[in-house]
Amino acid sequence: MTVHAFAWTAGVRKAWADHDSRQDARVMLTVSAVIGLLFAVATSVQSVLAMGVYSSTLRGLPSAPVVELVLRGVINVGTVCLVLALVALFRPERRSFPIAVLQSILIVVGCALVRALAQIATGVYADRTAWVAFAEIITTSAACLVTLLIGFAMVGAWRRLRAGERERVQSQLETVLAYRELQEEELRVRREVAQGIHGSVQSVFVMLEAELDEVATHVDPAEAERLRRASGTVRDLRERELRSLSGVLYPVDLDRGLDPALTALVMRLPAHVAVEARFHDVARSLDARATLPPSTRLLLVRTAEEALSNALRHGGASAVAVDLQFETPSRVHLVVDDDGSGPPEMASWSGLDRLRRHLDLLGGSLVLERSAALGGAALTAVAPVDVEPAAAP
Repeated sequence: MTVHAFAWTAGVRKAWADHDSRQDARVMLTVSAVIGLLFAVATSVQSVLAMGVYSSTLRGLPSAPVVELVLRGVINVGTVCLVLALVALFRPERRSFPIAVLQSILIVVGCALVRALAQIATGVYADRTAWVAFAEIITTSAACLVTLLIGFAMVGAWRRLRAGERERVQSQLETVLAYRELQEEELRVRREVAQGIHGSVQSVFVMLEAELDEVATHVDPAEAERLRRASGTVRDLRERELRSLSGVLYPVDLDRGLDPALTALVMRLPAHVAVEARFHDVARSLDARATLPPSTRLLLVRTAEEALSNALRHGGASAVAVDLQFETPSRVHLVVDDDGSGPPEMASWSGLDRLRRHLDLLGGSLVLERSAALGGAALTAVAPVDVEPAAAP
């Protein structure tokens, strides 16, 4: 398993390295092409239109500005294309800076020499002395080298930007993973404590209740009645308070899935509250097709529980609606509406604030607003889930 994990990591790193290399090449070629073509066009226009320099001959024809401009432009643009082709071939941006500069010098000098030969062959130079050709080679090499150096600078800036963005994403990922680990540890402790209450603590109460009943059979009737009342109090504590505390720590049926947990939650509502539950199909689909961690499942149940509690305690609601649906294939959308008094203008989040922070860390959200459906409050929670594709029928 370790070998496979290492191979997978190495493969991912190689894929990212190849992607980065192609991206650097695109930046280098794009910047060099834009600046080089600007140099080529500007040089042609300056020579012909601004300085009035014409070729000594155009195959025996009189020199004309348009023809002269086209000729020089073709040579200059061709030189730029040759530089770009050699840069794409040798990829100097992948080398260390000294080697990259050396490669670039060789490329631009070679291309400048080709340009000089092309201009001599087409009669672009009115003065065909060696000094003129040498000066053209030097100026062309300098212009092309400056173009490539600007390209190197842009590649370096792009790499720094990319590294900074990846560090930021890595930091966010580490934060989310650390938070998930804390959630899982909290969930483990909650489960253990709830199981302890449900098991050993309740057993102690059962034995205490039995002991009180047993003692009541050996005392006078007045004392026996007091012991039976005490036994009834212990029984009520066991049946209601301990079960309620266990459910608060770890909701009933949470391990079975989101649907049973939400169903158990709404079943605890008072009989006079009208409940509309629209979550069963989506909850079953999540449990069947989604990698929904128990911590996220608990967060959704806690959000619904807090919304229902606020609706009854603060809003005086007599009707509630719980709606669960996929907002996108990878996000679940939970809405709890009520017909109560609605959220006050300066609503205090209190218990909802912790839930909102948890959802924010997971990349979700929590919004409290007035309900458009029932007229009271509407609490909307969005949480990310990893959904697997449905199996083919």
